[in-house]
Amino acid sequence: MADDSFWWIYLVFFMIPLARMLPRIIKKVRGGSSWGQYKPRSTFKSAEEAQTSAFRDTEEAQTRTIHEEHSPEKKVLGQMSLGVRDFGMIRDNLGMDNGELEIMLANLEKQGLMRVIKKGGVLGTKIELHITEDGIKRYHS
Repeated sequence: MADDSFWWIYLVFFMIPLARMLPRIIKKVRGGSSWGQYKPRSTFKSAEEAQTSAFRDTEEAQTRTIHEEHSPEKKVLGQMSLGVRDFGMIRDNLGMDNGELEIMLANLEKQGLMRVIKKGGVLGTKIELHITEDGIKRYHS
């Protein structure tokens, strides 16, 4: 059993969780927002807000169709320009299979639009894909 002079350590271990829970309990008792309750979305307050929302939706649809019209190479370059450097993430974001993406990345590397950087780490080598300036220019053209 523990020495009688160390009783305070138990007090510390019980006070830390209590200090975290107490403000939440007080907020709930006073009538603040409850945990896990559904809050419905607010409806439009005016016709002007409805029009701006409809305009925003059509803009998003147009940008989506423009993005869908890009060639697969431009889609890969777009993902890399957004900062995605992992093969698996690019594959998952674009919904491509491994072989197709490998061939495409090899072609982009031959054209000088991207470069492969191998980094050594504690868990082994990590391969990162970086877009070059020429790749950025090709993507934005």
